[in-house]
Amino acid sequence: MVREASNKQHRDVRFLHRRWQVLIFALVASAFSLTAYWYQQRHHPVFLESMDQRSRDVVFRLRSPPQPPAEIAVVAIDERAIKDYGRWPWPRSLQGELISKLKQYDAGTLALDIVFAQPYTNVEEGIEQDTALIEALSAPGAPVVGGYFFRPYKSRLSDDAALEQLYDNRVKIKLIAEGGHLNDVPKYEFAETNQSHIAEYFDGLGAFNRETDVDGLVRRAPLLLRYKDEVFPSLALRALAVYAGVSEGLVAAPEGISEVRLDTFGIPVDEKGRLTANFYDQNEQQSGIAIYSAADVLNGVVGASELAGRLVFVGVTEIGIADLIPTPVNPVFPGVSMHATIAANILQEEYLYRDWDTVLIDIALIALIPLIGVLVLALLKHLWQMLLTSLLFVMVLSGLFYWLVAYKSQLVSLLYPSSAMLAAFITFGIYYVMTSQRTTKFLTGAFGSYVSPDVVDQLLAQPDSLGLSGERREVTVLFSDIRNFTGISEQLEPERVVEMLNRYFDSMTNTVLENKGTLDKYIGDAIMAIFNAPLSIADHQILAARAALAMQQRLADMRAEIQANYAVDLRIGIGIHCGDVVVGNLGSNQRFDYTVVGDAVNLASRVESACKYYGVPIIITESIRSHISDQQLVRPLDKIQVKGKSVPVNIYELMQPGEHNQVLAERFTKMFDRYIKGEFKQARQILFDLQSHDRTDRPTQLYLQRCNEFLQQPPAVNWNGVYQAQGK
Repeated sequence: MVREASNKQHRDVRFLHRRWQVLIFALVASAFSLTAYWYQQRHHPVFLESMDQRSRDVVFRLRSPPQPPAEIAVVAIDERAIKDYGRWPWPRSLQGELISKLKQYDAGTLALDIVFAQPYTNVEEGIEQDTALIEALSAPGAPVVGGYFFRPYKSRLSDDAALEQLYDNRVKIKLIAEGGHLNDVPKYEFAETNQSHIAEYFDGLGAFNRETDVDGLVRRAPLLLRYKDEVFPSLALRALAVYAGVSEGLVAAPEGISEVRLDTFGIPVDEKGRLTANFYDQNEQQSGIAIYSAADVLNGVVGASELAGRLVFVGVTEIGIADLIPTPVNPVFPGVSMHATIAANILQEEYLYRDWDTVLIDIALIALIPLIGVLVLALLKHLWQMLLTSLLFVMVLSGLFYWLVAYKSQLVSLLYPSSAMLAAFITFGIYYVMTSQRTTKFLTGAFGSYVSPDVVDQLLAQPDSLGLSGERREVTVLFSDIRNFTGISEQLEPERVVEMLNRYFDSMTNTVLENKGTLDKYIGDAIMAIFNAPLSIADHQILAARAALAMQQRLADMRAEIQANYAVDLRIGIGIHCGDVVVGNLGSNQRFDYTVVGDAVNLASRVESACKYYGVPIIITESIRSHISDQQLVRPLDKIQVKGKSVPVNIYELMQPGEHNQVLAERFTKMFDRYIKGEFKQARQILFDLQSHDRTDRPTQLYLQRCNEFLQQPPAVNWNGVYQAQGK
């Protein structure tokens, strides 16, 4: 039985050893993939960008497309219309007749994917044709929105009146935050406009421009474009604004465009003001949106109510003469249908998101998939089992990717999480073949990073200490936490936050270990350390106090470097308490951690939180002060009843040695004695003197406020000096 128990223990330790080894390779794989992901986001390499986009294209071809809104329709100058009414371009009188027919159908708004840029060579014919078109445009009925092109080169000279009309159709509402800019919005030097005598009868103007991705496909449409330092709307955006009777607007942040607006209605776009199209259908002749032949409209065979109240986009779809664009769902997608698709997406808020939430999902998948995978790999004994499991994970990841793209409209990445998983398998497979697992290496790797070297030596001599049993003992618990970490995280890029935390954790952890402490865990930006476990240590309260003072001093020494490298003022609060806890390896046979559990842990955490209120760097309880008062400088802070506790707790500030703090501690202690006795007037006089000694001392300010309040409204007769803490 003894041998069997010993063998089981050896197998358990060996299993843990292998799991930690796999975890290392998973972290390397995640780090590599995260680096590649960051590189793609910053530099957009053609190959990686194309691979990532095409993986999402597969989803769009396989999924059931969304249903388009009934308010949008397309009137196409298609093959039948060309056959019935002649080759394009049609005479303007015929185009005017089409507009008149659409108005007679009570369309809500007309958006023309047509530009009237060139005059007729025959002047008399031009006057006649333009007059017919203008009469149709100015007739009562649906407002008509025209279009134009921005060009990187000069195609034709636009007259001053046409440019003035263009200027009148700029985006007039711009909300630019501090540091916000419009530099990422595509900028053009030339404009190809309509003839001014025609354009003046339009109810709005929008740009036709499109943008291709690195692989030549069109997936996004610019809603905003720049020309002569002004911002102009696309045809889809201006048509929607006229249709809804509102104005366009934009919101700019330091990262670029954060939102495009129709009145107060927000449209999620990227930093360049582009919206990713959520295509409705894959049919080569359809966009999924209701489409009518211009021949049927001119012939009057369309139902009387078919187009009533709709936003109707009019354009050419006939192959050979139409503006056809390659898209992920159709290599010959009509340009007019692209405008209609974008307008429909906005109208029904059917968006595809590529925002910070998407990036966080990508990062989480890249980081977590290998970590979860290796926990499973560690259970396996053969490489072929590991290979099949890794492939299974890739399949599961592919299913999750499909669900996020198809059903949650998040443009997440498949390339990087799957490559991270495969990289974790390949690197560990090589290592697994070339090396053997050793219990000694496992213990050194598992405990060497968070306990002192002498503890590791004893653990190596007694590996059975890794069992699940715990013991009750007195320990000193130290909590430290970075102040305003949320603000720091918002100020820095995620990679920079991690880099800074690693440097900070390295210094603080070394300080704990040097004072014979045990690093229990990192909790976000917080550190939890224990003293007097797993080995018994004399004077552990004093060692914890020394560690806290040393941590603050090391941070002070690092502060200038951190400020220079990361532009943040890094400060921490530390709370220390001593009490009985249960200490041991807590968890299951598959996963456990050496940690402590008990009321003393909670109290230490809450004491640390009190540092924020009192504005001091280190707070200790009576259980610590009673052991160190002769060796360290302390001053009383308060007698509080923390939330969730019925017994009051005396708390103290542990102070760095020095003449200034010595004087502060002595005077403050005298003041506190007066305050506890209810002698608020005498206490306030001492506080006035303290202010002249140190005007920045937060406890002095707090007690001065309390004394003033108690002098105006004395506390109850049975008041015992307890302050009721409101937070944790």
